[in-house]
Amino acid sequence: TVAIGTMADPRQGGGRLNARTTEDLCSLHVNPAGMEVLRYPAIKLDVAIIRGTTADPDGNVTMERESLYLDVLNQAMAARSNGGLVVCQVERVAARGSLNPRLVRVPGALVDAVVVAENPVEDHPQSFFCNYNPAFAGELRVPMEHSAAMEMSERKIIARRAAQNLIPGQVVNLGIGMPEGVAKIAAEEGVLDQVSLTTEPGTHGGLGAGGHEFGPAVNYSGLLEMHQQFDFYNGGGLDVCFLGMAEVTAKGDVNVTRVGKTLTGPGGFIDISQCTQRVNLLGTFTAGGLKTDVTEDGRLVILQEGRVKKFVKSIPEVTFSGDQAREKSQIVKYITERCVFSLVRDGLLLSEVAPGIDIQRDILDQMEFAPIIRGAPRVMDPAIFKRGLMGLGDTFNHADITTRMVYVEDTNTVFADLSGMRLRTAADVAKIAKDIEDFFERELPESARAAPSPTDVEEGLTPPKRAHMEANYFRLAVAPEVEPVLRAAASALEARYYLSVRRHTGRTFTHLKAAQPRQTPPETLTADDAVAYVQRHHIAVPASDVYNTFHYVAKDRTTIDREEFAEHILPRLTRRFNVTGAREE
Repeated sequence: TVAIGTMADPRQGGGRLNARTTEDLCSLHVNPAGMEVLRYPAIKLDVAIIRGTTADPDGNVTMERESLYLDVLNQAMAARSNGGLVVCQVERVAARGSLNPRLVRVPGALVDAVVVAENPVEDHPQSFFCNYNPAFAGELRVPMEHSAAMEMSERKIIARRAAQNLIPGQVVNLGIGMPEGVAKIAAEEGVLDQVSLTTEPGTHGGLGAGGHEFGPAVNYSGLLEMHQQFDFYNGGGLDVCFLGMAEVTAKGDVNVTRVGKTLTGPGGFIDISQCTQRVNLLGTFTAGGLKTDVTEDGRLVILQEGRVKKFVKSIPEVTFSGDQAREKSQIVKYITERCVFSLVRDGLLLSEVAPGIDIQRDILDQMEFAPIIRGAPRVMDPAIFKRGLMGLGDTFNHADITTRMVYVEDTNTVFADLSGMRLRTAADVAKIAKDIEDFFERELPESARAAPSPTDVEEGLTPPKRAHMEANYFRLAVAPEVEPVLRAAASALEARYYLSVRRHTGRTFTHLKAAQPRQTPPETLTADDAVAYVQRHHIAVPASDVYNTFHYVAKDRTTIDREEFAEHILPRLTRRFNVTGAREE
C-alpha cells in the first residue's frame, strides 16, 4: 500500500517526470483483502557498475573502507540474473585466498571485471567531499564534545522544537536538509546516545553526515544494506521520523518533489512517511528572503518576511498524503520557526505559536488558506528561542508531557507517552496532571465535551471534554513517596476526563492492564468481527489493515478462533502501528 495517494500513484501521474514518459512505471491493483496496492515491474539490468575496497584475482570484493554497503550485492545479482555484465571498481588488489571470507560482500561468481583506481584519492574518494574518513568506515569513534554547535537561526529553532518530540529509546529516521539539525541538537544537548538515529542508506545509531555527504554516519552501532533498511522501515520499525516540507495544503498534503523549476525526487520520503506512526514535517513558514532574530527574553522577531508562501491552496505533486495519514491514524506535526500545526480530521490545527508572533499578521496573513483554531494555541517553549543550550538534556527524562500527547479524532483517543520519565516530587505529578487537563481542553473538539453533571451545574463549572486514554508507563520511574500522589491524580483525571483508560508497558504500548474490564472476543471470529473488536476497544489501526492481517492469518478460511486472534492478529497490528492492545489477560 506504500505510495497510494501520492505522486507515484498512477492516478496522480504514476511517478512520470513529464509527458515524454508514456509507459506505465507501476500499476494499481486490489489485493484479495480489498486493499489498493501498487505493483512495480522488475527492472532488467544489462550492466551493473559497483564499487568496493579490495578485490582478489577471483573477483571477490570487500568493502572495509566504504562508508555504506548500499545495494551493490543486489545490483550485481540483478544484472547477473538478466545475463548482464557486472563491473566493480576498487582501490587495491589482494592475493588469491587472502581475503577474510566473512568480509566479502560480493562473491567473485557475480563479478565479470574489476577496475583498479590508479589514483584512489582522485578516482575513488569515499564521498563527494571527503577522500577518506575513518569514522565513516567505522574504524574509530569521534569525540562528540568537539562537535560545533548550530548558530541561532530559523533552522536551529525548527530543529530544537522538533527535538522536543524525541523520546528516550526511540528508533528515529532523519531526512536530508532541515531534519539533519535534529541530530545536531541532540548531540549539542547531550541526548544523542538516548535515541537510535537511522538513515535510509543503512546506518543505525551515531550522528549522520549532512549536506551533500548525507547518508554515512560517525559513531554508528550498526550498518545494514539499503534494501534491508527499507524492509525495516516498511515493517513499522521506526518510532518517529523527521522529514522536510516545501509546500503544504489545507488537507495536510505535502510537496517536496517538484518545487518551482526544481526537481528533487522523493528518495525514501514516501516509504518512510507512510510507514511511520509519528511523522514530523519540518520547514520554514515562508521562503525566499526570510530573516528572523530572537530577543534576550526568548521571543521570535520576523525581520523580513519570505517572498514565497509555503502553506498554499494547491500543490503540483503530492509526496505526503494527508488523507492516507488520517486513514492510518498517523500522528503528524508540521513544525516551523513560528508555529506548529497538527493534522486532524478536518485539516490543519494551529496548535502552537512562538512567543512574540502575531497570529493574524505573521501566520494567517501568510497562508493561502485558513487553518483550524480551537481556542488559544499553546505558546512554544521560550527556551527554544534563547541562545546557548535550551536544557533538553535536563528535561529529557523529566516531567514534561506537553510534547508527548497526541489526539486521534477518529477514535476519540488520547495517547500519552510517559516512557522513561522520572517523577521525583508531588510537583512533578501536579504538572503532568495540569498539562493533561490543558491538553484535553485545547486539542479536543467541542463534540467531545460531556453533558453537564449535577456537580457542574451546582458549582457553575464548564463540563470537561472527554476521551479514551492510552498511557504508556514503560520505564516510568516514580519515587516511592510520590506513588500515592500519582495514584490519586490518575484517579481524579480518570473520573473527570477519561471515557476509558488503559495503561501499557513497552515501546509499542504493549497491553499491561485495563482500568475497566474489556469484553472477551467471541470463540470464533470473522473478518468483520475482528474489525468490530479493534474499533470497539479504540485500537488506532485502519480497518483495511485489520482485514488484510485477518486474511493473511486465516488464508482460505472465513473464520478463526479466539486464540489465533489473540496470538497472531493483535500482536501483528500492535507491532505494525506501535499502538495499543496485545492480548487479553
